[in-house]
Amino acid sequence: ASVDEKASRFVIAAFLFNARFAADESIENIPWRMGVHEIIAKYINTKRLMEERIQPAELLEFFDDNTEEYNELTHIFDYNDGNKFIGEVAERYFYDCIKTLRLSDIDDKISRVKALAEAETDGEKRKSLAEDLQKLLLQKKNIKNGERR
Repeated sequence: ASVDEKASRFVIAAFLFNARFAADESIENIPWRMGVHEIIAKYINTKRLMEERIQPAELLEFFDDNTEEYNELTHIFDYNDGNKFIGEVAERYFYDCIKTLRLSDIDDKISRVKALAEAETDGEKRKSLAEDLQKLLLQKKNIKNGERR
């Protein structure tokens, strides 16, 4: 699994299995790297909004057996062994994982804007893309410097 996949799994599992440090974090502001994680995040967010208990086993009904999504869910369920989400190290890792996901997301956006700028022939549009790129680079710097949101 890639660094992004591991980070995404840990973060989604922390929400799913009610890690204390995930309780106050917004699940909506995290750029998930896999569609299945987005689906699980929507489930968790809906349960939170309705103030219902999150029941991980319910997710088993969302995906057919032997699919990529179901297999991914089993990887996430592997985190449910009580000790994974206790203590300062786990909490720090949780925020480092979110940072990893945000940096990957911003790097993707930077690459897209750079590609658009290189292909653009109109001067005004190039200038606008350059401004967009500056904003993204500033966001990346803020993420690297530990901004949590």
